[in-house]
Order: sequence, then structure tokens, then C-alpha cells
Amino acid sequence: MRKSFTLVEILVVIVVIGILSAFILVGMSSITESANITKSKAFANSLRNSLLNSLISEWKLDGNTNDSWGNATCSLNGTTTVDTCVYGSCFNFDGSDDYINCGTNSSLAPTDYITVSFWVNFNSIANMQYIVSRGRDSYGSGYNVLKYSNSNFAFEVNLDNVDDNPEIDISGTTFIAANKWYNVVATYDYSSGARLYVNGKKENSSSLTGSIVYRAGQGDNFLIGVMSHSFPQYFDTDAKIDDIKFFNGIMPATAIINNYYIGLIKLYKNNGISSIEFNRRTVDLKNNLFNN
Repeated sequence: MRKSFTLVEILVVIVVIGILSAFILVGMSSITESANITKSKAFANSLRNSLLNSLISEWKLDGNTNDSWGNATCSLNGTTTVDTCVYGSCFNFDGSDDYINCGTNSSLAPTDYITVSFWVNFNSIANMQYIVSRGRDSYGSGYNVLKYSNSNFAFEVNLDNVDDNPEIDISGTTFIAANKWYNVVATYDYSSGARLYVNGKKENSSSLTGSIVYRAGQGDNFLIGVMSHSFPQYFDTDAKIDDIKFFNGIMPATAIINNYYIGLIKLYKNNGISSIEFNRRTVDLKNNLFNN
């Protein structure tokens, strides 16, 4: 499995560090200056455009479950409220019956490459909560991105359907706190394995490889905000999720880093984080770039 940046990625990282340094050096007041925002958006768009060939679906969750990019038809169960989140608005789940079901769309069941990206905020961290899941009702099927009880994010991938346990089960190192926004990205490459990123940082990986398996016809649905149909365990009250993207490809580390940083800018502008937290997260991200 590749463990180092390519030359192109190193150059992109240098650009990211330069942008981060500019914001830190000139102070928080510059965050509203159009020149700096334009520079960051242009850089984000250039990376996003390079991934468009593999982007399958995008759910902005701005008061609806529409797939703004692909054709995944999703339905909302329960009556959610809408709140101000990272990118505009998003759903605020009630903890009793709210979840999103995107059915068995075959485009959301690739066997070789996947990237799942989203922002999430929990009001409570006491329970295990499945965030994005495919095939959880069919043991030995699909993939899941979840939060362990009082703990970390995790990524599961099933490479065979022999038993109930996923072959890949990796967890992050960030201890999740209530009422904080996290950017989570999970990737799987059939030839090199799985990676889990939290807030722009790679926290764990697995070198196990093979094709992802799915058990069609056994509750093999793409679900957001619930564990399964058979054993429903919903998001806790006031949990929020925003800007879900699904790729049939691998999002490079440089794009993951940049997308997280652009989200921080959005959060600050939407009063989702304070200037102190924005500065702290920016410094953490810059240090992570230097150390890796």
C-alpha cells in the first residue's frame, strides 16, 4: 500500500500550507476578505473537478434528500427539522425515527473503489451510531461508516459473506466530543486497502484487499442515520449530518485536506465554530501537513 505522497501531491500540499499560513499570519479578520476566499475556492474547485469522473452521488441535505449530482432516489423517514450547518442548512434528526433510505441503487454498490465523505455533529456520544451504511441488514455485505459508543469513528468493509464479521474493521484515534463538527472520509481500494480520515488526518488503514461483496435482496439498502431496518438504532436527538459525497474512486489525501479546510471556513462564517477553534484547527491541520 502506498504510504507517501507523489510529487504532484507534495506540490499541492505546499499550496495548501501556503494558504493556511496566509490566514494564520494575517489574522482572523482576513477570513472575510474576498481575495483570500476566492483563492481557496478556486483551489478547492480545481481539486473537485479532478474527481468529477468518479463522483456518483452528492446529498447537500438542504431541506431535502435530493441527489444533486447523480440519480440516487432517497426518501426521508420521520419528521426532521432543518438547522444551519457547514454548507448552508442540513437535517437535525430527532433520535426516534428519523433516517434516510436510498434503496438498493446499484451505483452505490461498487466492488473495487469507494470514497464516502461527510460532516457530522453528535449531541450525544453514548450510543453506537451508524452514519452511512450499505447492507447492514445483510451480515457479511457491503460497508459501514459508524461511531463507536463513547469512542471513535470506524470503517467496516465486507470482502466475503462467510460470517457476520467484516474483514476490514478499522477505527480512528480522535476521541469524539459532543456538539462538535467532524469531517470524516473513508476510502477503499481493492488493490491497496482501506483508509479512514478524520478532520483531514489519516488515522488508520488496512492492507486487506479484494472485491466488496453485497447480498442482494436481504435488506441491502444504502442508509443514512440508522443502523438497519431489522435492528433500528437511530441517530441521537439533535444529531446533524451535512454534505455527503459518494465516489466510485479514491479521493486523494490532498483533496481530503483541502475539503476539510474549506469546510472550516464555511463553519466559521456560519458561526458554527469560534475564531479560537478555527485558529486551533487550522494550526493542527498545518502541523499535520508538516509531519506527514
